[in-house]
Parts: sequence; C-alpha cells; structure tokens
Amino acid sequence: MDRIVGVETEYGCLLSEEEPHVNSELWPAKVKNYLFRKADAGTIDLHYRDYEEPPGNGGFLLNGGRLYLDMGHIEL
Repeated sequence: MDRIVGVETEYGCLLSEEEPHVNSELWPAKVKNYLFRKADAGTIDLHYRDYEEPPGNGGFLLNGGRLYLDMGHIEL
C-alpha cells in the first residue's frame, strides 16, 4: 500500500523569569498572528478543522505546510 509520510514539529515559547509581567500564554498566538498578518508568510484558515481548532487558529504557509495552535503551542 502506498502511503503519504510527513513530519510534524512542535514549538514552545520559553520566557525569562526576569520579565514577570509577560503573559507566557499569549506568545504562541502573537507568533502565529505575526507570521500570517505582518510577515505575510501564508494565509489564515477561515474554516473549522476540528472541535478544538476554530477558524483563525492557524493556516497554510507559503511552502505548503500548516501552522496552527494546538493546546497552547505552535505546530508546524
């Protein structure tokens, strides 16, 4: 049987304790928003992909990969 194989990479955001006023839970969304809205690195997905993946949660990069937030972290 022929199969399609891919690789998934998960990223986390590590913040310094020297900046206690920074909310670490907001950084994954800030990175996603920067890539799609400012860097123009792809297009945001406007449709539900799953129960926990609402519209705007991620999208498709120019290289064909997907980037989305999964339980508070970025997946590529």
